[in-house]
Amino acid sequence: MGEALTQAQRIGIEREFLGGLLFADASDHAEHTTALFSLLTRNHSRRMGALGLTA
Repeated sequence: MGEALTQAQRIGIEREFLGGLLFADASDHAEHTTALFSLLTRNHSRRMGALGLTA
């Protein structure tokens, strides 16, 4: 899951038009994309920890 999130973040930043699909204000899509995927990664790590698993 972690690798999928990393790759999705990379593609989201590299493909500028995707920012318009994700965010109403795509003026700084790289910053928004990074923040979104950081949140997703933190939540994934938290869920894994709650299950006693490591990423």
